[in-house]
Amino acid sequence: MRLTPLVIAAIAAAVVVPAQASGIALAPTQDTFGRAAEPGLTYGGAGGLSVSGPAAVNAAGEANGVFATWLMFDAAAAAAQFDAEFGAGNWSLASATLTVNEVGAPNNPIFNRGVGAFEVRYLADDDWAEGTGSANSPGTATGNQIGYGYGISLLGNDDESLGTFTNLGTTGLRSLGLATTAGFGDDVLSGGLVSLYFTHVDDAVGFTFNSQSTPFPPQLELEAIAIPAPPVAAMALVGMIAGRRRRRRS
Repeated sequence: MRLTPLVIAAIAAAVVVPAQASGIALAPTQDTFGRAAEPGLTYGGAGGLSVSGPAAVNAAGEANGVFATWLMFDAAAAAAQFDAEFGAGNWSLASATLTVNEVGAPNNPIFNRGVGAFEVRYLADDDWAEGTGSANSPGTATGNQIGYGYGISLLGNDDESLGTFTNLGTTGLRSLGLATTAGFGDDVLSGGLVSLYFTHVDDAVGFTFNSQSTPFPPQLELEAIAIPAPPVAAMALVGMIAGRRRRRRS
């Protein structure tokens, strides 16, 4: 039997074990929004999160200005699960989906409404905390607590866009398929903190969704896939065939 490259490839393909996948859902450890109009106030205890452009208005037609949202997840449980199933370093992040519960008509007049596009970014800087306060009674940002001003200062060149999405303006679950970028994937692989930042793309967007303190908090669903091992069995089979050829010639 002549061992052409096509024969070797066919043997290798025949014995490679299909990659396996594993998934886990994470809840936020920190989440908050900030308002450009009040850059030093915190809303870490609020039941809602929001991203809004400057043209969005509330139910009364009043403009509350620009909002942005920050979410933090701890990937330690995900890395531990994937390491246990596949072996440390023997897996990669295959997909990431952020599921949130949109509130189409928020009761609190602080929240704007409006359908439009918004962006989710991976934030490389995890040096922040959600702070205190609610939509009705905000706190004052100190240290690394997120007021809008401090939150914007965290943005940097290592941040990565994970996608642009459009809200529906009605109440219900929304699944946002996030890009599995290099920095984002590395944070998950190392079991570190993962920070996400929501910002408006369209000026008219007013997207409000539930925070972690509600019955329908955000969830980050991660799926990992095993990195295929080298086709050792296939190469051994090729070596056996080659050995038989040599014995027949001797």
